[in-house]
Amino acid sequence: MSSRNEPYIQFIDLNRRKIVKQIEVHQSGGYGIAATNDSIVVGTKTEIQVLDRNGNFKRTVRLKHGQGPIGYISVGLNGNIYYSNIDEVYCITSDGYSFFSYSSPGLRGPRKIHDAKNVYISGLYSQNIHQITSTGRFVDILLEDNISEPFGLCFSKDFSTVYIANRNEKLINNRKENCSRLEEKEKNILKEIATIKQNASSRFESSKDTLLKQVSELKGKYEAGIKRQEKDLGDLVTATKSVQEELAFVRDYGSDQQAFVSIHSSKPVLDEMEYKIEQLIESFEDASLVKIYFCDEYDIYQSSIKSPYEPWDVAAIPETNMAVISGRKNPYIQFLDIERRMVTKKVKLDQTGSGGIGVTKDNIYITIKHKIQVLDLNGKLKRTISLNQEQNINWYISVCPNGNICYSNENAVHCITTDGCPMFSYASSDIRYARNTITDDVGNIYVLDYYSRNIHKISSTGTLVDKIFNDRLSGPLVFCFSKDLSKLYIANGFGTKISVFTTS
Repeated sequence: MSSRNEPYIQFIDLNRRKIVKQIEVHQSGGYGIAATNDSIVVGTKTEIQVLDRNGNFKRTVRLKHGQGPIGYISVGLNGNIYYSNIDEVYCITSDGYSFFSYSSPGLRGPRKIHDAKNVYISGLYSQNIHQITSTGRFVDILLEDNISEPFGLCFSKDFSTVYIANRNEKLINNRKENCSRLEEKEKNILKEIATIKQNASSRFESSKDTLLKQVSELKGKYEAGIKRQEKDLGDLVTATKSVQEELAFVRDYGSDQQAFVSIHSSKPVLDEMEYKIEQLIESFEDASLVKIYFCDEYDIYQSSIKSPYEPWDVAAIPETNMAVISGRKNPYIQFLDIERRMVTKKVKLDQTGSGGIGVTKDNIYITIKHKIQVLDLNGKLKRTISLNQEQNINWYISVCPNGNICYSNENAVHCITTDGCPMFSYASSDIRYARNTITDDVGNIYVLDYYSRNIHKISSTGTLVDKIFNDRLSGPLVFCFSKDLSKLYIANGFGTKISVFTTS
């Protein structure tokens, strides 16, 4: 098979119905092609190339000036080569010597040439077939049927049937209808895109207004705090100056007994001043010190402790009073004593910035860029699990009851074995920014999505079971269940609050 726009011929296996190889011809743009028992003849712009049956070049047949380019080509039973150009048909010997040429006012745009004992030529614009002898003598005009633009023809082996490739009006009409449908579809798609853009713009404006409102509220709180601090400092300065003046007067003009009474009566005032100074010092502490909060089983706040590192994820170690905290911007994990409410130690990791953290009774799992590090319960590195390149951004991690590891990377949740072998990947149109994943005792996996603001419950094999939450919370970041699964906790408001829901 030849091509008009590519410098290749292709070999087709008719039984297997597939292209098995392609061969580059010496001149760009293969035109007509014909085959004999031992050769392949290919027409190009100004010459005819003769190849063997495997497509290897054998020789070139040069054409006289003005006889190219070659439209279609055929090889006669006597070995002569017939080819057409714009308005004429030529016959040459296999060595390139001219034998005859044929043209007729009734043959315009000669296309496909087919040879038997006679030569048959289809005219593109004359819309008929001319029959001539092998010596170039006109015999007859066949099929004066006003065939619409015949492009090519061939006969069956016994010459009982002729096949003509032509311009089919029905196909043309179908093509026009298809084009119209495609145009209509394109308009609908563009409308949908415009709607999506409008919705996205509206959501962006809404989110922007919400964020600006929150920033304004925080700014108002900080400004009010600063004003309150200025007032407290002014009151302290005034109280201190008053006590100082009183003590100085007693010292200069009073008796020892009066000095003792004055100092003793000033003690409550000094204690109050000391308390206010402590409050001010605490309010001026470095804002980079974040806090870890403790609540009781009734969700009532109990206390908080300061942390020098910004936490990212936390996981309790089973059957102990300890938990482990990861950070995303620092190379440490911290061990937290829940009962004593204090950080007991920190362990530095090999790579800056840990991500999600998961814990079993034997191991600690930390996500670091495109790897998962496995530590013992003392924080010592045991081994490393490498992830696939396309899964290299991982946020949160959880360990299933069967030991498999689940982790999220933006728009999907992946599950692997402890050796790193992939088990499944779960993706959905509702999962556009997957946050943390958790598992229950029977192996179900739950994943929270930031944008769709719902929780997908999937089975241990990666199929969707249910969507269990859709409350349109603003900026949900992470979630967890209570031990008995009766409560659902979701950190939302971009990390400013925790919402508690009862489960059914």
